[in-house]
Amino acid sequence: MRQILKGAILLPAWIILAALAIPPAIASPGPGLAAALTGRNEDVQFGGEVHIREGEVHQGDLVVIGGSARIEGEVQGDIVVIMGGLYMSGKGNQDVVTVLSTVELADGAVIEGSFVNVLGGLEQASEIEIEGDFVDISFLDLSGLSFHGIGGGFLHLLLLIKAFSLAILFVIIIVIAAVAPERVAFAGNAFPTDWPKALLYGVIAYCVFFMVAFILCITLIGIPIAIALCLAMKVAKWMGYAAIFFMVGDRIGRNLFNREFSLFPSLLIGYLIFGILKFIPLFVGEMIWMGLAVLGVGISLSTRFGSGQPWFQGKSRPAPSLPPATPPGGEVPPPPAQSEGSPAIT
Repeated sequence: MRQILKGAILLPAWIILAALAIPPAIASPGPGLAAALTGRNEDVQFGGEVHIREGEVHQGDLVVIGGSARIEGEVQGDIVVIMGGLYMSGKGNQDVVTVLSTVELADGAVIEGSFVNVLGGLEQASEIEIEGDFVDISFLDLSGLSFHGIGGGFLHLLLLIKAFSLAILFVIIIVIAAVAPERVAFAGNAFPTDWPKALLYGVIAYCVFFMVAFILCITLIGIPIAIALCLAMKVAKWMGYAAIFFMVGDRIGRNLFNREFSLFPSLLIGYLIFGILKFIPLFVGEMIWMGLAVLGVGISLSTRFGSGQPWFQGKSRPAPSLPPATPPGGEVPPPPAQSEGSPAIT
C-alpha cells in the first residue's frame, strides 16, 4: 500500500511529462503512428492501442498514455494507463493503476497486485480476481477528459497547453521551496487562520494591479514598469501556491495518515489535488485556480513572503518621562541631595 501511495503522489509528474512528449498534431493517433513513435517493444506507449493477445506474455511494465490497452494475455510488470482506456480479461502479475481513464475488468481478469482507479469510469464483472488492495477513487468520473475520448485536435491541444502550464508551475514551485523552505512553511502554517486577511489582500492587490498596469501601458514609458509589476505579481502568486500546496498536503498527512510529512511530500500531495481539479470541465477548474491565485497573492503579501515581518516598521520613540507622583498627603518630596562639588541648581 505504501508503494501505491507513493505512486499516487508522483502521478501528476507522469501525466505532465507524458503530455509534453505528445506533439499537438497527434489528435487521434493510430496504432501505426504510435508504434513509430515509441517502438513496438517499448514499455511506454503514447496514443494508439496496445493489444496483448491471449497466450502472449509482455515482459516488464506497460505504460499507456493517451491511448488504450487491451490485455487478454499476461503482463509480468505493472500496468499503468493515464488518460486512456483499459480492457482487461487477462492477467497482471503486478499492480494496475489507471488515472482519468475508462476501465473494464472482464470475466477472467486476474490482478496479482493491487488495483487503483483514480477519477475514471470503472466497469467490472463478477468473476475477477484481485489479490492486493482495491482502491477506487471514482467519486468524480473525469475519464471524458482523456485523450483517448477526445476526437478533436483543438481540445487535445488545449489539454496539452494546460498540462504544459502545470509542468512549468511544478518546476517553479519546487525551486521556490528549495530556495526558501522556511518561508513556504511559515506562510502555509499561517494560512488556516489568516485566510480571510489573505483573501482581502489578494482582492485589493489584483484590483490595484490591473488599474496601475492599465495606466502604465497607456504610456510607452510605463510599459517596462508594468512588466516588472506583472513579474512581481507572478512571484507572489507562485509563493502563495507553494504555501497553500504545503498546507493542504500537511493537513492530509496529519488527518488521514496520522503522520507529519516533510515539505516536499506535502507540496506534491497538494499539487496533485489542485492539478486534478484544474482539469474539471465547464471552466470550473479554471475558476478554482482563479480563487487559488487570489488567495496565493494574499497570503504572500499578508506574511511578507513568509517572513512574518510587517511591511512598514516605524522608528520607535522613547517613552516620555513622567513627573514624580504626589504622595497622598500632598507634600512634595524634597529633591535628592547633591553631592559635594556638583553645581547648584538655581
